[in-house]
Amino acid sequence: MSIAAATFALTLALALAGAPAPKDSNRLFHLEAYQDLGNPWLAAAGDGPLLPAPLQARRAAAFRRACLGPWDRSFVAAHLTVQVATLEARVLSGLRRDIGDRSGFGFNARPYGPAWLDRISALLPPARPGRFHFRPGDRAVTLDNAPVRLLPTTDLYLRHPELPGQGYPFDTLQNSVLWAGTPVYLLERTRDRAWCKVLAADCAGWIRSQELARADGVFVRRWRGAARRRGLAAAIVTEAPVTDTRGRFRFQAYVGSVFPLLARGPRPAILIPVRDHRTHRAVGIRARLPRGAGVPQPWPYTPRHAAALWRTLLGRPYGWGNLRLLNDCSAELKNFFVPFGLWLPRHSSDQRDAGRAEDLSALDLHGRLDALARTGRPYLTLVWIPGHVMLYLGPLTYTAPDGAAAAGFMSYQNLWGLRPKVPPDYRAIVGGAALFPVLDRYPDQPELRSQADLGGFVATRLDQPPVNP
Repeated sequence: MSIAAATFALTLALALAGAPAPKDSNRLFHLEAYQDLGNPWLAAAGDGPLLPAPLQARRAAAFRRACLGPWDRSFVAAHLTVQVATLEARVLSGLRRDIGDRSGFGFNARPYGPAWLDRISALLPPARPGRFHFRPGDRAVTLDNAPVRLLPTTDLYLRHPELPGQGYPFDTLQNSVLWAGTPVYLLERTRDRAWCKVLAADCAGWIRSQELARADGVFVRRWRGAARRRGLAAAIVTEAPVTDTRGRFRFQAYVGSVFPLLARGPRPAILIPVRDHRTHRAVGIRARLPRGAGVPQPWPYTPRHAAALWRTLLGRPYGWGNLRLLNDCSAELKNFFVPFGLWLPRHSSDQRDAGRAEDLSALDLHGRLDALARTGRPYLTLVWIPGHVMLYLGPLTYTAPDGAAAAGFMSYQNLWGLRPKVPPDYRAIVGGAALFPVLDRYPDQPELRSQADLGGFVATRLDQPPVNP
């Protein structure tokens, strides 16, 4: 699926009207009963490579090319599709239907009215028909971590908070996040110039103008040259403070952030962008990550290094579309693989096709689990279910204190919650990143449906290319 198609998929939910709200739509999953099951993976100290070094090096080179794509004429021409160009019109059309049904709510739980839409519409630039021409002067870079919105507004747009899997944090206008130092191509600005619509390597949408600076030819050549000579440095600690050579704080780096590497060491020297106050364009300056917070990419993909990343990521709350710089299911996996030099698309349906995919949907629950145990490779197999994705870590058996047994597999995922097998519908909330057991049944909550027992089930091997790339 293309960037435009993935962006469009996020907007489809905007056309769905709400249903009557159940009285008890949210409960807590009994995570404490199962949390020790992940300890063997979290304590893993093995240094055996999970990917051969030559393959990992090739994937890291492809990662660098993907990151820099928005500064290339061919990339922009290929990805600036009708879907990207008409994003706002399609989103606004869905919102107008919603507002007529009073099914869209703000953070204060009050429904939006037409005046709210009119205010946003008035900010949008006029349509510019005609053939697209690449302009080098519209290359840009993010100066800080920038939330990507489907419309130029910070207003949250929520479904009814009492509906299962709706309300906060499911802001349907939130698309993704661009970490500081991300190359983008500037498409247009709002009339008040407070927002910029940008095309990035894996998404498109609106970011605040203050989080962006244009990248002229001098900046682009220096950035590309540094990345080519020494590669990229990747953050391995989330919310790591990045400081310049004078010790001034610039921004926080997150797992998923990368920067051109200037010098190796316990505190890697990196190149970061800042705004020149005279020209208002981007300039590159030398900065450092904290001790132990960054590594040259690709970091050898080993069980020990995977566990090190989990220790900084596990327990972080769920954030739909990277709301509040948090992760949803696909962002969790995309960011996790960045230090290892593996590029994943941003959305779960695209990640399903990021390697050799085997569709196990026709099998029943236990057939799926058996097939995954036979063919899935731990640490390198994604498991896709409708609207969600996770990383397979290996088969698992569980015996409850009362002797009840369950079987399944251990996963690494960021999930909101599980649903019941039969009505009334609700969510047993996990609400964040977890080493989570996907079992055929949960003995203390037998009414919950296994994630392996939903409509679709696809296993994707990341160490093997797609059948039809």
